[in-house]
Amino acid sequence: MTPEQKAAQLEQYKLLGDQRTRLESVLEARINELKAMLVKEAELTGELPQEYREFMAPGEKMPVIKKRMGTAFSIAGKAYRNILSASGNLIRRG
Repeated sequence: MTPEQKAAQLEQYKLLGDQRTRLESVLEARINELKAMLVKEAELTGELPQEYREFMAPGEKMPVIKKRMGTAFSIAGKAYRNILSASGNLIRRG
């Protein structure tokens, strides 16, 4: 191998290494975006999606998500059944 070929090969290795570094940083940013979206989903649903575990770094702790407990307001059982039956009648009529 001639010195020119070695120099060209070294330059190509350097360019590939730079490209790999850029791609790894883009990948890390996308993974962080995905994890943030999964945490937002967990805040809405009350449970963290299983996919989150796949993207955790070694030693990273699971985020604490509060479990959601139904609606923010309560409807009495009888009133709720009345609403359901009334809406069913509207659907059948309409």
